[in-house]
Amino acid sequence: MAAGVLAQDGIASPASASTAPGPYSADGMPPPAPPMRVRGTAAAELLAATGGRPCPALLRPLPSVGGHDNAWNTHRCHDARKCADRACRFYHSDYEKRCEVFARSGVCQGQTCGLHVGLHELNGSLEVDLSSSVDVCSTIQDLSAKTQHERAKVVRIVVYGFEALRATALKRILGQLPLLHELVLPDLVRELNVAVFLCNIMEDVPLLTPRLRDVVFKDGVV
Repeated sequence: MAAGVLAQDGIASPASASTAPGPYSADGMPPPAPPMRVRGTAAAELLAATGGRPCPALLRPLPSVGGHDNAWNTHRCHDARKCADRACRFYHSDYEKRCEVFARSGVCQGQTCGLHVGLHELNGSLEVDLSSSVDVCSTIQDLSAKTQHERAKVVRIVVYGFEALRATALKRILGQLPLLHELVLPDLVRELNVAVFLCNIMEDVPLLTPRLRDVVFKDGVV
């Protein structure tokens, strides 16, 4: 998982969110590692099937966001959701709007002026196993506890155990990630019926996740 991952239990563990060593105890021993999160059967089955090796979908680099343009997503796109430009530098929904003042200076005290997030912070990735109700509930609760600015740092979500019966849970999670660009399904191969169903899900949350356009399957195919 890339540096700058949004750190939260059940999505990205505190240990995986940073490579910096933590404080040591008086006897010179490192502190105990946080407990491993037990995910559902879907993630476990994929791990067993690949012998612990990441599949091609998980080897892709994170989406590059903003193109080094500090004014990215600070002004409205007149085409809104009809916009077909994948590299459009304007926002298509108020949910993804970045604060223009914060984009220029890195500081703003406003509450309703847009997302307070720098381009260099848009490198978060999180995981959820839909086959585990515990993991799903924890993910939703943890996201709800974050500010919109913190949630906006996530540009990729890795989803295990997706199937039609779990679409509602997935939509609840996607709806809290305003600058999400990529959905990765590391345990699914591309099939027409799955692709069509996912398109319907993405159409159900267009204002909440207007930048989500890419679905990556097990073999790395988009």
